[in-house]
This record gives sequence, structure tokens and C-alpha cells, in this order.
Amino acid sequence: MNGVKEGFKQFMEGLKARKEQMTSTGLMGTVSFYLPSLFLIVLGLVALFNPALLGVIVASIFLFFGFLFAVVTWRVLQWKKRVEAAFKQFGGQFVVQTYAMPKEDEVIRPRRSADDKKIIIH
Repeated sequence: MNGVKEGFKQFMEGLKARKEQMTSTGLMGTVSFYLPSLFLIVLGLVALFNPALLGVIVASIFLFFGFLFAVVTWRVLQWKKRVEAAFKQFGGQFVVQTYAMPKEDEVIRPRRSADDKKIIIH
């Protein structure tokens, strides 16, 4: 009986930890959507008040978007790995069937006789 209580207690602690992890990850995901716009607003204000820093601003834009695309690429690769792992669990349960369409050159088209053609003179 004591082992069941300990197992249930560990299960509940695991659920609480997952809940905390999900809320912090969800918040970071939501905030990360606003980071590019916030960054561009700050750079616009800096350029407005100090136009001499325009070269630094352009360089920082390139660096920021380079970092942003690197993070997005990393996320996509992580998602791809999860999807591939999920499909590997199914094993050979997927059956793909195809139908080979004949090429246009191989299709036999009936020819119309010359009598069927209509000649219209205007």
C-alpha cells in the first residue's frame, strides 16, 4: 500500500512540474512573437534621435534577423525529428498506392475522317 502512495505522489509531482514547464514555455512563445516588432521600434527610435548610428542600426538588423532565422530553423528541425519519430512508431502500417498514368505519346486517339470536318467559308 505504501508503494502505491509513493507512486501516486511521484505521478502528481511530475504533473505539477509539467504544468509549470508548459506555462513558462507558452509565455516565452507568446512573448517571442513580439520581439521582432519591439526590436524594430527601438531601432527606429534610436535612428530618429541619433542619425549618426544608422550604419550600426543596419548591421544590428542583419544580425538580429540572422539570429531569428537560425532559431526558427532549429525549431523546424526539432519538429521534423519529432514527426519522423512518430512515423517510425507506426512502422510499416502505411500503404501507398500509385497509378501510373500513360504518357501523352502513348495514348491512342481516334482520328477523324476528312468527311467529318466542316469547312466554313466567310
